[in-house]
Amino acid sequence: MNKFLISISISVLSFGVLADTFELVKSIPEMGTSRVSEVNGCANVAFKGKINNLLWVCAPDKTKGNNNFLQMAESCNEEQGFHLATVSVMTKIGVPSQSDWAKGVSLLGPGFDYIVTGQPTRSLFWDRTILPYETTNGVGYLSTNDGVTGAGWQALTDGVTAEHRMWPFANSVEYPTVSLASLCVDASSVSSSYVYDHRWR
Repeated sequence: MNKFLISISISVLSFGVLADTFELVKSIPEMGTSRVSEVNGCANVAFKGKINNLLWVCAPDKTKGNNNFLQMAESCNEEQGFHLATVSVMTKIGVPSQSDWAKGVSLLGPGFDYIVTGQPTRSLFWDRTILPYETTNGVGYLSTNDGVTGAGWQALTDGVTAEHRMWPFANSVEYPTVSLASLCVDASSVSSSYVYDHRWR
């Protein structure tokens, strides 16, 4: 009789351990899927909009001509791998869908004229110590009024990565008559990409 009771107890205990193990395995999320969707691409700034898992638009405020290059760059969540976008990585990533772009700009809120990239165009060099980005024309912009087939997005994905290149909308970071937000990208999965001076290249 005692042997029979002992046998039942061991069986119940074994089933309980298996059941607990099954619940533990079932509760673990799929690796590589949940983290990306949960990461906020903007730092702790007042205005932000998610375009997709790789792209966000971020701004510390709406004041025209108020923020220098570092303030615009650090609007991105650099600790989580988001930095200003440039042509080299965006040519490989490609344009977002029109609906995602429109959603991100809408979440950012009204009042923003352009989205600033990290691409040096016109008079600017990659090296910011040669000419100040704050006052020199110009950093490549995207117009918030254009869709993804517009001239700004076409320039950002055309593969021309050189400094001084032509750009449809460009100016200084502190241009006094426009409100700017930053285009922040996580290009960590793009082959041969690297971070240079707050920008993915």
